[in-house]
Amino acid sequence: MIDTHAHFCDSRFDPDRKELLLHLNSDCGVKAVIEAGCDIESSRKAIALAEDFPFVYAACGFQPQEVSKYREGDLDLIRAMLSHPKVVALGEIGLDYHYGTEEKELQKKLFRAQLEI
Repeated sequence: MIDTHAHFCDSRFDPDRKELLLHLNSDCGVKAVIEAGCDIESSRKAIALAEDFPFVYAACGFQPQEVSKYREGDLDLIRAMLSHPKVVALGEIGLDYHYGTEEKELQKKLFRAQLEI
């Protein structure tokens, strides 16, 4: 099995992240995990986690609900992260208008820009 969309960098996993990941890999048959970044900070954390565990990989990008964190130059940082050997995807990206707090125009702008990458 491969977990293609994980958020193990979330602070809720701080107490037992290492034990959980090792258990998934050794006892549960999970052969790979892709930790999804949602912004610059979580993308960096995803890479760090991937560096710590040989079966963990990272996806880096701006999730639609996190676009308010976007700053000029962030897409250059994402582009640079994509060259890391443990980064296997550009993501989590897209459009998401479900929660009602979305910034639709900024979501569209960042989605297009990330698709161009």
